[in-house]
Amino acid sequence: MQNTEQSGQNRHHQPPLVALTRAIAVAISRVSELLEAEQQLLAGRDLHRLPALTAEKTDQAEKLEHLERERQHLLLTMGYQEANAEAMRQALAGLPGGHEANTDWEQALSALQRCQKLNQQSGIVLNNQRQQTQRALDILMGDQAQAVTYGPGGRENRPTPGHNLGKA
Repeated sequence: MQNTEQSGQNRHHQPPLVALTRAIAVAISRVSELLEAEQQLLAGRDLHRLPALTAEKTDQAEKLEHLERERQHLLLTMGYQEANAEAMRQALAGLPGGHEANTDWEQALSALQRCQKLNQQSGIVLNNQRQQTQRALDILMGDQAQAVTYGPGGRENRPTPGHNLGKA
């Protein structure tokens, strides 16, 4: 029990940049989890759960923006001219707990790259689904210019004029 208390006390006495780095790593990890969940929902076309996930993703993005502004401010007040990744590494190297925080920082940077890839993939899937939906609507509404389907052998099939599936 005493070790837990000491560890908790040490955490409260961490330099602000070290504590902030941990918070950034946790937040990015959560965004990564949300993006992976989004991928699963999109793959399974389980779209009714997407709005709640999107709202949480937005909240996490706002939290990350706040943490990033705080990180930049701390680095500038520590005398660094830029708040880039190298300045972060240098600043952490000189702090108690900095070695562990630097590990968190590097993992956060890697996770952020993964988040960017996952987000791009989700965007592609959503765009493809939107295009498929639009094509289906065009066919139903009889829009000759847009409604192109493909038959056997990959040949284009265009609806003939006067066949509007959207009218009774």
